[in-house]
Amino acid sequence: MSVGWVRQVFAFAGRESRRAARNPWLIVLAGLALLGGALITRITDSDSAGFLFLQAQLFLLPLFSVLMGCSSIHEDLEEMPVLFSQPLFRSAFLIGKWIALSAVLAVVTALASGFGAVHEPALILLWANGLGLSGVFVALGLVLGLCRQDRVRGLMASLLAWLALVFGWDALAWVTVQGGLAERWPLAWVSLLFANPPVIFRVGALLALENVPFHVSSAEPVTAWLLGHAFLLTPAVCGLWIACTLAFGVGHLRRGLDTESGFRRIFRRIIKSSPPPQAKSHFTNSETCRNCPP
Repeated sequence: MSVGWVRQVFAFAGRESRRAARNPWLIVLAGLALLGGALITRITDSDSAGFLFLQAQLFLLPLFSVLMGCSSIHEDLEEMPVLFSQPLFRSAFLIGKWIALSAVLAVVTALASGFGAVHEPALILLWANGLGLSGVFVALGLVLGLCRQDRVRGLMASLLAWLALVFGWDALAWVTVQGGLAERWPLAWVSLLFANPPVIFRVGALLALENVPFHVSSAEPVTAWLLGHAFLLTPAVCGLWIACTLAFGVGHLRRGLDTESGFRRIFRRIIKSSPPPQAKSHFTNSETCRNCPP
């Protein structure tokens, strides 16, 4: 890791942080988070405050994260050709934006839990795991903004990704349970279920807030261990998602921006590489016109 790369990462992160500080939507979100945190901790008890904060981190935080990431990329699309004509690292650009947006969202969520975290240490752990969850959706928003450069299509793709991970994965898990797949292969079912960051975050947070020592006598040891340590495994799963998503985005930047999707671009290359068909005349006979000019 070179010193120049680190400097570029901090330069892009500082640039994105200054832009986010002037974003009126983010300022409104921070004010609502501060007001909501104050109301939750003053009106409800500590247990109810933890569950309300969990719902906000599970549903609202990923939605704002993926939309902010996608909008941030769309704001830089016009200057990217000029920007990348300079000797700059594509990875520094993307990672710098991710660091800045993740830090801003961490501050916003801290405002929502700051009042209760003073008296409830469990909210601090919940906030720390929520940072990984927001980082996953920020990375997804950045990459979807690169792959879908049209603003409307990019935002729609971001919403679909949020729906698929937050709601669609649970629906698929319910279908597999109804089909009996969870009883046949419990370890594979739990592993695939916990591969989704919102699912493992929710399961781990619920078990931690309730302080439930998970134990099932009929469950396999590995399955019981995964369910019992879901809260500790959440940062590892989120970190893997963030690394893979950002690596895909960096690879997309290095190949160059293209308004078309990958499959359509490959299909068009195949069409261009194939030789054009020979035109056949339907008005001449090859046997009677052997000496005709071409």
